[in-house]
Amino acid sequence: MAALEKIRKRSVFLMIVVGGALAAFVLGDLFKLDSLFRDSSAAKVDNTTIGIQEFQNRFNLAQEQEKNQQNKTESADLQQQVLGQMAFETIVDEESEENGVEAGTELLTAMINQDQRASAWAQQYVQATGQQTIQAPSDLDKIVGKDEVINQIVSKDEWEAFKDEMEHNIRAQKIMMLVGGAIMPNDLDLLEMQNDDEVMEVVLTKKDYTSLEDKKFEPTQDEIKAVYDEYKNLWKLNEKTVIAHAIAVPIAPSAADIKAADALYAKAYATLQGKGIDALRNINEFSNVQEMKLTDAQAKQLGQQLRDSVFANWAVSSEANATHQFKEDLNYALFQKVKSEELLDTIKVKQVTVEGNKAAQDKVLAALNAGQDVSKMKGVQVMPEQPVPVQGAQLPDSIITKFESATDKYVVFQSTDKGAMLVKTTYQKKSMFYTVNMSTYQVAASKKTTADLHDGLEKFIDKNKNATDFAKNAAAAKFQAQEVMLSSSVPSIAGIPGSRDVIKWALNDAEEGQVSSVFQLNSAMVAVAIDEIVDADFLPLETKNVNEFCKAKAMALKKAEAMKQQYEGKFKSVDEYAKAFAAPVDTTTFSFSSMYADKVIMTNPAGIEGDGGFIGAAAAAKQGQVGFWAGNCAAYAFVVKSKKATMKMKQEELAMKWASTYGFAGQRQQLMQGVIFNSAKIKNNLVKFQ
Repeated sequence: MAALEKIRKRSVFLMIVVGGALAAFVLGDLFKLDSLFRDSSAAKVDNTTIGIQEFQNRFNLAQEQEKNQQNKTESADLQQQVLGQMAFETIVDEESEENGVEAGTELLTAMINQDQRASAWAQQYVQATGQQTIQAPSDLDKIVGKDEVINQIVSKDEWEAFKDEMEHNIRAQKIMMLVGGAIMPNDLDLLEMQNDDEVMEVVLTKKDYTSLEDKKFEPTQDEIKAVYDEYKNLWKLNEKTVIAHAIAVPIAPSAADIKAADALYAKAYATLQGKGIDALRNINEFSNVQEMKLTDAQAKQLGQQLRDSVFANWAVSSEANATHQFKEDLNYALFQKVKSEELLDTIKVKQVTVEGNKAAQDKVLAALNAGQDVSKMKGVQVMPEQPVPVQGAQLPDSIITKFESATDKYVVFQSTDKGAMLVKTTYQKKSMFYTVNMSTYQVAASKKTTADLHDGLEKFIDKNKNATDFAKNAAAAKFQAQEVMLSSSVPSIAGIPGSRDVIKWALNDAEEGQVSSVFQLNSAMVAVAIDEIVDADFLPLETKNVNEFCKAKAMALKKAEAMKQQYEGKFKSVDEYAKAFAAPVDTTTFSFSSMYADKVIMTNPAGIEGDGGFIGAAAAAKQGQVGFWAGNCAAYAFVVKSKKATMKMKQEELAMKWASTYGFAGQRQQLMQGVIFNSAKIKNNLVKFQ
């Protein structure tokens, strides 16, 4: 059933944990198509299939777009983003069709014209052709796939994928606005708006439940089950889930590895000092020599990045062939100064593009150098003056020479039989540059250390071959066994790159109680023990964490009820309650919207809710009247001593304030995505075929 229909049919609609609804739909490492059945799907959204090939194409495109980025997304996380986006688009398509929502040509054109990618493509095209043949980025739609120049900038497939993305975004925004309009503030929401800045001064005393004997309040199994039924949406599952304990041993260099690296570092530095940079290249670990041209400011910036406090001063003031060394933790760096010289740093350039043959180009060039205005000449476009960072752009010497020769007249920068670019340098700035050679080395674990780490974990597994012993005995063996929940939508264990293979084993091959062999990854040795395999809609009550939560909550409810029976309404003042509680009287201040209140127990060590509900109880109490409230951690007797009233607002004014604070343009947008995403039944099939 569609999201909008669900909202219309529910009177009590919203108990949603958004927490990154899209981000929760996770995939693992890239699969190979050859290993999949022809009719297999990457995912199924309600009754709509996202095909393997379709997903593969989108993933390849995402990888291509990331190719030139310095910080690349981990493969499993990139797949998460791609398939999560595809699933969301599928839901939006379904909702759009059902509710008659279209992107619209005018809105699509406007979105394309405002997009930075489209603007960049259009600008590159104009610069490459020297012709103003398009008036707006949306005009690219007429030539992509037909024009050779634009095809080198953006392919037909990439352009169509971009347009699809724009259309999906428009439909998604419209759908979210429709869904958002169905969620309105209730009376408590409006009360929070009214009392947002209203400060209450409250006198209170409390009886902490830790003063009560737990054994007198042990809940029955029925009471625990009642809590589970009330809270079970906290443990809703959309896919098969494995509860396991995992041990991850970082593959880090040993003391012996570091000692050997220190010796190598000393040898390398002596080589650099005695024989120079060419000899250093013969030492394998330090052969990655980079030459850098740095300004004073850039030397300071690099020194800060390295956390080397003396590098900048050394780079600027040292003589040619001077050397420098720096070490931090497992990172080693060696430097040699090459030279200091004044070089062209930044220029400002005027550019004129000419459409036409050589004769037309020469005519415009002559007119420019005669001081004439050429902006109205046919096929001529005069570009605004712009700065060019010469050294930062790492321009070839031949280009720099052209710019230097164009200081007093326009010159031909680039020319074909169809057009040319003419340039004139209007400003030159020279700076001192310091050329430095740098070599860096990071110590890694040796083969022996890696083998020892592997053998140590393997010996532990040999002695603890079932899940119970694995978790129970890990600490004694100086391992940390961390409880994890694994599913198709988990890209890695504890963020360890490449640990998707461990998850695949747990989901596809493992049995309850089984312990894996050692998985040797690039950064860690990993082993897991399977506690429980859950293939149901909710984590069962028997699951350890679930059972612990429900038992703690049921016990808290029994204690609260006992406190009510014993104390509520029995005393006329907070002082009398304090005497009965054998507790002090405290004063605290807070507002209705406060997330914290001093003297109130806000967190519970048992993992259930704290007593934040006390804030609501105090806000609802009459000023000056003794109140009693029993929460999850303590029972409270209190009096609201004063309220500093804020300006009263009408109901419609409060609704407007709520909408502007939590509305579609604000915090509610993420909520709307969560509502839409959770309206569909999504099945992730990828892990079955990887």
